[in-house]
Amino acid sequence: MICIIREVCLQMSSGPWTEFVGNDVEGLPKQGLSNNCGMFVVMYALYFVMGASFDFSENDMMTIRRWWSLTLLTNFPVKSREELQKERKRKKVEEREKCETLFADDHNYAKATEAQIEVQSIPPILQMPLIVLEAILQEVILAQGDTAYLTLALTCKSFEAIVSDPVFRKKTHFAWLDGEINWENFSESFKAENRIPFAVIQCSSCNRQYKDSVGFTGHGRRGEFPRYYCDGIPGHCPECQY
Repeated sequence: MICIIREVCLQMSSGPWTEFVGNDVEGLPKQGLSNNCGMFVVMYALYFVMGASFDFSENDMMTIRRWWSLTLLTNFPVKSREELQKERKRKKVEEREKCETLFADDHNYAKATEAQIEVQSIPPILQMPLIVLEAILQEVILAQGDTAYLTLALTCKSFEAIVSDPVFRKKTHFAWLDGEINWENFSESFKAENRIPFAVIQCSSCNRQYKDSVGFTGHGRRGEFPRYYCDGIPGHCPECQY
């Protein structure tokens, strides 16, 4: 018991504390052979807090018990049955609302976690902005040539949708053409006539598919100078022109 009291005191304040026993307190009332130990402890604490001189004895315990009962009932009145029922009902409502809130929080957390997992399952490259992804794929095609269209289309549906877009193909074709040809060496009419999008058609001679466009053509690989065959045979690939 003494150890517990010491621990409680240290939790209340780190000290310093002065420890003494009953014999050290002048006039401290002593408990006899009775069951009034609890009342003595309460009265000790009350008198120590008030700084009063001890003026009670074990003969006063019956009166002191009644006094503490009246004090507690006055400050903490007993509630009626109706009040207790209302309080129990209110606590049940609060507990139910708390449970519903916790359930909603858990549900929202689960949804957020599920969404996060779903995002994490997407490859990082597909999480990039579309304009950035298009620029990356365009660089791949310019580095590898037109064969990269098929390779990228077979990679995933997202890549296929991008490289199959006519607008993307037009931009990539012009990026290759403008990077290889200095249009300043030609007239505006020549540029307007020959800087046009291509079409993928089948050669009427060898039955192979090729890029058909009036003017410059090639395999779309950076560093590969386009060939000019606007005077060639219509419907024939560059290899079958002559």
